[in-house]
Amino acid sequence: MLRDHGGDDHGPAEVLAHLGVPESALVGSGGEAWVYAIDDERVVRILRPTGEPNQDPRYALVNELRRTPRAFQLPEMLDHGSVGSRYYWIERRIEGRSVALELQSLDRQDRNRLITAHLDAAASLGDLRLDERGFFGDLVAPNPVRTQTWHGYLVEKVATSVAAAPGFDAVDAEELAAGMPECESGTFVHLDAYAANMLAAGSSITAVIDIGTTSVVGDRRLDALSATVYLCASPITPEADDADRAVARAWLDDAGLASWFEPARRWLAGYWAHAVDDQALHQWCRDVLL
Repeated sequence: MLRDHGGDDHGPAEVLAHLGVPESALVGSGGEAWVYAIDDERVVRILRPTGEPNQDPRYALVNELRRTPRAFQLPEMLDHGSVGSRYYWIERRIEGRSVALELQSLDRQDRNRLITAHLDAAASLGDLRLDERGFFGDLVAPNPVRTQTWHGYLVEKVATSVAAAPGFDAVDAEELAAGMPECESGTFVHLDAYAANMLAAGSSITAVIDIGTTSVVGDRRLDALSATVYLCASPITPEADDADRAVARAWLDDAGLASWFEPARRWLAGYWAHAVDDQALHQWCRDVLL
């Protein structure tokens, strides 16, 4: 979820020159990569220095998920390479722009429809079929946390995260995990399916992107819960307004998930506590937990 906060890293220039892509072709950026349009069919993702250079496990996971029929697109890698120490991946271009941006161009009725579609898509991510893994936990994270129970993962993941950040010594990972629902059989969970990681055209979801290091085998309910938590946290989704948040909370209520909102919010704050490079997100974690 780490967002782009500017900076003077001019690393993309060499890759853009190599590919013959102008700097004006920028279509988006985040904490991990810049994305530029090559043409109407392709985009290039250029990793920041902090990005994980080996994207092969991520794309293998996405290709596994792509086998499932679905109402939205998933990323499709066409080629990859490097220029000097800068890695890039060329992907098929997907219709739409982020839900976060699309919200700002819609009237109230269509905003309501888009929030509902966003949460419907989040809830459906558990339908994407995974091969049997034999564990609960991280699918492609560089240092994966994997356990034999969902509760065990919830505890260990938060404990690892808060240990990596200053000021969270008093956070009890076991207590945070205890508030979460039980899960006996794991499915695919994106865990970062917030408004910037779904694309939309009008009030329809066209794609789910940034499947990767956050993705886990776990409780499918967590995607709808986390999507709502992220919408209701203005530091994470400043584009959402009070009416959007009310629609999201009503969706959770209708789905029978409302009672898990606060436990999920607290667990997610523990999950993201390590994200000290994103000041707004890190402060949100502190506000929730401390």
